[in-house]
Amino acid sequence: MFLKNESLELLCEEIPKFPIDWDDLDRGMEIAIPGRNLNGKSKGSLINKFVGIYGERHIGYCLEKVDGILELNIDFNTKDSILFKHPYYLKRVGYNWIAISGGKEKAEYDQFIYVDSLPVIIEVKMSVWRHWSDEAFPKSKPKKSSIEGGLHKFIYGDSLKVVRAVLGRDMGCAFVIPKDVYKDQEQNPDGIYAAFKREGGLFIPFPYERHSFREEVSRRISRVCRNY
Repeated sequence: MFLKNESLELLCEEIPKFPIDWDDLDRGMEIAIPGRNLNGKSKGSLINKFVGIYGERHIGYCLEKVDGILELNIDFNTKDSILFKHPYYLKRVGYNWIAISGGKEKAEYDQFIYVDSLPVIIEVKMSVWRHWSDEAFPKSKPKKSSIEGGLHKFIYGDSLKVVRAVLGRDMGCAFVIPKDVYKDQEQNPDGIYAAFKREGGLFIPFPYERHSFREEVSRRISRVCRNY
């Protein structure tokens, strides 16, 4: 069961109103790309990687802008790099947080913040082209896109087990998804999207449809990578 408050709901309503500042994101990529091992990566896998990075960074910028405008009392967890309650750990790695149990990584969270003292996990899911195999999920679980697979793990799996153990409480959870996927799920009263909402989860529509966003990221990364 996920928790929410008025500030979190307002935050989720405001984020889609901010357009993407492509030039700002490009400058971030020009800094990030030289430090990454791009050798041997296919163009498809490279684009998949940076579709996620562009999406995550845009949402990070939106959170800062919303907090500055509306003063929603958002705590970005900048004081701590590690939170733990043995044998569980939450560790900050760049913009993300890693959940560790028994010395092994169990999950990664795009944003771990507090909104009016409520701990909140925000996941940005933009890639829908990777399909899960039967080996990855039991047959009762969806052999669907990474978005549906991610939702399933948050609702029924142990993706949040470490967070709950460390914090000793439940939290809020919001998934950022492409706006065409968002429109589709609003029309479907069944399935994993509806189940996530029944559990108290929130959806945030991204300002692009999945294919158009991927195409734009591909065009921009191809230009930036020519310099390396």
